[in-house]
Amino acid sequence: DGNVSGSVVVHLLPPEVGSEDEGYHIECSSSRLSVTLERALLTLSHRRLILPSNSRISVKILESKVNMALDGVTQCEVSWDMQGASPVLQVTDVGKTLEETEHEDKRSVEILLKALRQG
Repeated sequence: DGNVSGSVVVHLLPPEVGSEDEGYHIECSSSRLSVTLERALLTLSHRRLILPSNSRISVKILESKVNMALDGVTQCEVSWDMQGASPVLQVTDVGKTLEETEHEDKRSVEILLKALRQG
């Protein structure tokens, strides 16, 4: 659950005159995307990653020019804000699921230091 906002500007550019590359290019410099996750759980077998409520992840594309095979150059800035909390890794014994495991048999650990909860 969450919200997505931003602006994505994509240009399809014809081949440059005199260039060895004859194909079109995709350019999306100056695009921005921001995602706020109201609730996020990632579960794999006996492991679960729980992101803090209202975590925000943003991407700003500074420069991007790729060919139709997506080969090229992309430079972007990524920022995040975990609202002062850390994502939590929760595990139980191999072969069990977290849904069927009693609370006291689950082990949890915060995975980000305080300084890395925003960046």
